[in-house]
Amino acid sequence: MGFYRPLQGAKLYIATANTSASTITVDEWNGSNWAVLATTDNTKSGGIALAQTGTITWPSTKDTSKLRYISGLSLYWYQFTLSAGSASVYYATVDAPMQSIKNIWDGVKVKPSKLLRYIPGASSVYQDFTDDVIDELNTTYLDLSSASNTEAIYIGFTSPQQAIEFILKPESENTNASTMNQFAWSGSAWVGAPTTFTDGTKNGSVTLNKSGVISWPNPTNAEFTKTISDEVPLYYYSISFSSILDGDVKIAEIRGIPRPKPLSNYSFSETFQNRLFLFDEKNGERNKAIYSGANTPDIFNGADSGQLYFGDKNKLVAAKTLYNVFRTFAAEQLIITKTNETWRVSGNGPENWENYRISSNIGCVAPLSMAACEVSDGAEEGIKRQVVIWQSDKGFVITDGAAIIPISNDIRCYFDPNDSRYIPTTRQARTVAWFDPYTRSYKALISSGSTATYHNIELEYSLEHKEWTKIYRADASGADPLQCGFQVFSTDGTGYTYGGNTKGFMYRLEHGATFAGTNITNKIQTKDLILDAQVPLFRKSTVKFLRTAHKKKTGTVTVAHYGDQVLTVDGTSNQAVPDAFSTASTPYNTQSTALGPFLFHSFLFTSVTSTSDGMELSGLAIYSEPYTAMR
Repeated sequence: MGFYRPLQGAKLYIATANTSASTITVDEWNGSNWAVLATTDNTKSGGIALAQTGTITWPSTKDTSKLRYISGLSLYWYQFTLSAGSASVYYATVDAPMQSIKNIWDGVKVKPSKLLRYIPGASSVYQDFTDDVIDELNTTYLDLSSASNTEAIYIGFTSPQQAIEFILKPESENTNASTMNQFAWSGSAWVGAPTTFTDGTKNGSVTLNKSGVISWPNPTNAEFTKTISDEVPLYYYSISFSSILDGDVKIAEIRGIPRPKPLSNYSFSETFQNRLFLFDEKNGERNKAIYSGANTPDIFNGADSGQLYFGDKNKLVAAKTLYNVFRTFAAEQLIITKTNETWRVSGNGPENWENYRISSNIGCVAPLSMAACEVSDGAEEGIKRQVVIWQSDKGFVITDGAAIIPISNDIRCYFDPNDSRYIPTTRQARTVAWFDPYTRSYKALISSGSTATYHNIELEYSLEHKEWTKIYRADASGADPLQCGFQVFSTDGTGYTYGGNTKGFMYRLEHGATFAGTNITNKIQTKDLILDAQVPLFRKSTVKFLRTAHKKKTGTVTVAHYGDQVLTVDGTSNQAVPDAFSTASTPYNTQSTALGPFLFHSFLFTSVTSTSDGMELSGLAIYSEPYTAMR
């Protein structure tokens, strides 16, 4: 059983059950031999293996299994051996543990860059047959007729190989008993293939008796390039034979099966146009991104994969994919950021991708703050577009792939170094954010204040109203701020938003009337209002009547007034503050007041939610009189 990644189990679906007392042994290929695994066999019943559908599990082999070429595929292979009896398996699934991303062969064989036949003697001749074995014709070939055991052929490639295919000219196969030997250049000597070398051209004791593939496990010694006969360094493989070949042996074509390099360490990933992108090579080129073949997240080699570079050597920080339709034109774009730059990749595929720097001043300082969001476009509710929002060093910004627009004006205190609420530089990179499709908002968790050691502020940006809201969460003992948030989906596809706190608890968000068993307090406060429109700033005003419109529901709303930014106290200085009112009986409430005279007026509405879904105010009317003395 072979798979793209190392496994920790498989499930076998039995059509015809085994009836003989038996056991199953499972071996993994560890790079040099088959190694037995400790298994738990749930197909066993009454001492009979494969008696029923079930799983066979073993400890994770993510660190021990190695790739091997078998029957045209380079995979992680597992060998199942049934000790007695037989069964029919009609279906199988595998269990692959969490592990590093792999790079397996893309399945495309490559032509050798050089094919030399070495004939020993006084002149030690190297004959070049390269063109003869790559032209896909049987009329041209490498002639090994009567080749002795002192001769050799050298097959050169631009990258290391794990197997080589020999296609023989029909009626020109070897019939003499002989064994093939394969060697690779270690940097100082030719090193032979291990004992597990597989010769697929062999029939019985006769090599090159049929077309086939020779393969070998991953070498224990690193391979190096070498120059032979000319100045082109290649990865050469030396092929020789233990005995003389017969008088008519001709190889029409030779192909290599490359051995992909293990992937380097990258910081983050994103999917774009059905390809997996890996960004920021941590021990190499920090401005590089590599991409897999289409629909193959385990293949980072071959003509369909590649790499992109973005500007100078500064590291890449975050990336998100956008998809939008502009009239009749659909465009998928990849937004990539550094700390102070933003780039965009557009186009329909690697052959026409274009990457442009769309800002040399705005980047992303908090990788986990970047989120792709969906927003209604204009007044037409049915038209949606995608945007990406993230935190730059100056605040939060938004883009649809064109301009980058700041959206932090209402909350600029958190990005002002002179403000006590400023996010300290040591915490800016830790901001966490996500898109909540239920509230259609961008949610961000930040650390406010110079002494902050965890996220203590939750901000919500409404993509419908283009406004920020600060959310305060509390349990019975006080403040309980979230530290993370994310989307989860049930088996029927329903999405939910969850968040976690500093105490190790996980909460389902935007659900129910309480949080952590504590009633939720709803607050709405107006900005400071100047009510005299005729002589603003020069004349104060007194509020005489206040009317609020609201949705009818169970609940009570209290009203506080701030005059010139100071809380107004009922009965003090002839002030008459509005009373609390019920929202259950009528859709509005009107009260007479005496609030003033003040230049600035602000109103705070508060409702404690226990059973309803929160306060919903829909309008506010203020009747005021000017204070005639201008002072």
